[in-house]
Amino acid sequence: WRRGPAVEEYERDLERHFGVKHALAVYNGTAALHVAMAALDLGPGDEVITTPYTFLASATAALYQNAIPRFADIEANSYNLDPHETERAINDRTKGIVVVHLAGHPADMDPFVEIAEKHNLWIIEDTAQASGALYKGRLAGTIGNIGTFSTVDGKIMSTGEGGFCLTNDDRLAEKMGSIHNFYRAHATSNVHEFYGIGYNYRMTEFQAAIGREQLKKLNRMIDTRRRNAAYLTKHMKDIEGISPPSEAPWARHAFYYYAMRIDSERLGVSRERFEKALTA
Repeated sequence: WRRGPAVEEYERDLERHFGVKHALAVYNGTAALHVAMAALDLGPGDEVITTPYTFLASATAALYQNAIPRFADIEANSYNLDPHETERAINDRTKGIVVVHLAGHPADMDPFVEIAEKHNLWIIEDTAQASGALYKGRLAGTIGNIGTFSTVDGKIMSTGEGGFCLTNDDRLAEKMGSIHNFYRAHATSNVHEFYGIGYNYRMTEFQAAIGREQLKKLNRMIDTRRRNAAYLTKHMKDIEGISPPSEAPWARHAFYYYAMRIDSERLGVSRERFEKALTA
């Protein structure tokens, strides 16, 4: 029941849906981040710049490679990594940038691509919270060297546990496939020949079968989330002390979260009391 034809079919579905050359299904989003960093040869003493406002795996995956996460500040409106602050954090140990598309809103990728080209850095797009989000008409997770995704329970599309990597780089695709399968010759090999430190990050047939059906529904689920978000914004935007989430003109927000900001003094109630009211 481990990796087999259902997983391979799921990977082909992902390649077609996202318009990329290679997809690799793994057992969760943290594994996706780790196998991407390992394939990019991140090692001891290297540094990776990322956001401090994200799930911890965006940073701790670098620690698995004995590398160091360095944090840069976020933008005020999108809560995504700030390109200007990212460039300020670069030093001679910096190897790459992990750009997180937080809460479903894509980060502004063009400045990050320019920074990466200028400083000879790679980019991982951590798209765990933004499956199906669009940046200037392009799907988030298809712009950097590798896009990583999570499909664990609670994400926009879910396989219980699960995740995947996307890339257009043949060499990186082959290397990630090997590393996730104990560093065998390739992703599907069962031969007991190993070429380095690899991991058992393989997806099961059960997860892939669910993933294939979830992928068919992804755009419909995002449309539902966008309608719900529009409803919330319509009814809360004029309440003093509430700032609904923004959406850049070049973006399609996937609304994994409806991330709004409140000013407790102007609103007249504490954050905790407001949270209880929302829950009710």
